Amino acid sequence: MIQVDRQGRIEFANRALPHLTIQQVLGTSIYEWADDDYRSGMRDALDCVFEQEQPQTLEYVAKGPNGGSAWYDARMAPMLLDERVVGAILICHDVTERKQHEQALRAAELELRYRKTLLECQSEASPDGIVVVDPEGQWVSYNSRFVDMWQVPADVVATRSNPFALQATLGQVLDPDRFMSRMRHLHGARDRASHDEVLLKDGRVLDRYSAPVQGDDGTYYGRVWFYRDITDRKRDESQLQQRLADLAHALRLSTLGELTGALAQEVNQPLAAIANFAGGGRRRLASGDMERDSIVMVFEQISEQSLRAGDIIRRMRNFAQKRGPQRATHDINDLVREVVRLVESEARLAGIRLWIDLDDTAPTVDVDGIQIEQVILNLVRNAFDAMSETPADERDLHLRTCLVDPGCIEVSVGDRGCGIDPHAADRLFEPFVTTKPHGMGLGLSISRSIVEAHGGRIWSTPHPERGTTFHFTVVTEAERDHL
Repeated sequence: MIQVDRQGRIEFANRALPHLTIQQVLGTSIYEWADDDYRSGMRDALDCVFEQEQPQTLEYVAKGPNGGSAWYDARMAPMLLDERVVGAILICHDVTERKQHEQALRAAELELRYRKTLLECQSEASPDGIVVVDPEGQWVSYNSRFVDMWQVPADVVATRSNPFALQATLGQVLDPDRFMSRMRHLHGARDRASHDEVLLKDGRVLDRYSAPVQGDDGTYYGRVWFYRDITDRKRDESQLQQRLADLAHALRLSTLGELTGALAQEVNQPLAAIANFAGGGRRRLASGDMERDSIVMVFEQISEQSLRAGDIIRRMRNFAQKRGPQRATHDINDLVREVVRLVESEARLAGIRLWIDLDDTAPTVDVDGIQIEQVILNLVRNAFDAMSETPADERDLHLRTCLVDPGCIEVSVGDRGCGIDPHAADRLFEPFVTTKPHGMGLGLSISRSIVEAHGGRIWSTPHPERGTTFHFTVVTEAERDHL
């Protein structure tokens, strides 16, 4: 409590101001201890007490001699003597801690407003359509790009009506059931991010990414969705894939040309057998001593050999056929076996032993079967070439498949050939880089493009003793669906 006269001199104090004793403040002006920014307000308040005899309230900063200060809440009342105002009584409460909390709160509010404004500006500047939903799936915020991208009606935007917004969205999606299934799945998997593509009825393709919004303590606040129109990019990728398919087809024709000798011999064997069986049967029929069972056996042999020849021609036709990329469900081991059937004649002629080790636990893959076969065939024939100077008793080629993790299968082709120059290894998969005297340098480059287009990678490792092993990976069908 402080008592001042009409000039503001302190006549009594029962507590010192900050860093001062009572003796130091007695007889001094109360205005002297008010901070410069609050001195005028102090004068106005006391003048009102003195002149109008009205109580006043003032919050001010009192300063000390060494720069210290404190906030006070002063309640001022006139002091009367013979009905005349002779001074004022000030009841001062130290509110420094409260003011500090208020200042911190205001600073936090300013920071929050700044961050919100910054986030809104970033959201509006983003090329992505962005929408944020709360834990119940209700819209919380969105940017104009989202509204434009999904062509959300203005009245739906204004009301933020979830049922109408969902109806407007589903009306444009090519597969609404799959769209909703994904939404429901993520609503239950609150800690999981998601990335997929959405096809619209008007032909557009949207890239969709979703992530949970969580606090530092793990509290779930909702989910944010990002949509990006990738229609042009998908069209460019499709054109690029078609060019790759055309180039791969040309390489397959070249490869079949190189296999012509071995394949011709492979076809000649069943054709010769058919001719022998038919000639023998004709002679025995002419002699008249051929029983019914013998005739049946001859026709069975002819049929078997014709199917064998037809199977060889079918494989050649499928491999040479020109077509666009066609993904389907395949067993990776079946693709390896198909390649083995194509090259086993050439392997026998070259004296190469084929060792096949296939992982029966490997799940199915969603790939273009012909393109993956082309990769395997290219690696196998490169291995044949690499072992042309290898001693005959060491010409072993190993073909393996292995499930390296639940979502990835590795295929490897290992030879005991001449190996690869370490200086050429880094550029092995670049176009027009080859280690063969007459090679074009396109086989491994095209193989890499095919593998990467299927979400995998391809690389080589040297054999500890002699030769090279080429590896490539393929994403499993289940993992591709999950992505």
